[in-house]
Amino acid sequence: MTVFFSDIRDFTATTEAMALEETFEFINDYLAAMEPPRRARGGFIDKYIGDAVMALFDGPADDAVQAAVDSFQALQKYNTEAGQSVAIGFSGRVADEELRGGRPCHRGQCGTADARPVRDACGGSGTREGA
Repeated sequence: MTVFFSDIRDFTATTEAMALEETFEFINDYLAAMEPPRRARGGFIDKYIGDAVMALFDGPADDAVQAAVDSFQALQKYNTEAGQSVAIGFSGRVADEELRGGRPCHRGQCGTADARPVRDACGGSGTREGA
């Protein structure tokens, strides 16, 4: 399993000047643009953590890497269409773990699964997002 995190660079600075409604519209539009690249490569979104997205891939790690490449392409399209200049950061970790709770019935679009990686599968990945 590969645990894949992404987040918006300088999210706080970007949204400080926005009204609350603008912030919610911004984050919702951004997250909607970032979901399809993960699903298309066999991942599913386990959770949203503010502006961060945690996705799990139970196939080859290359699927998560390709999802990152696809996410950059989706971000370029989002920035052009929304008139934004959003930058994102990625981190990931490959672990020899199985998903607890089995595979989800729905992947991403219909909701997130309540599966959780265990032990070291996530350890440190989230803290390396800025790397």
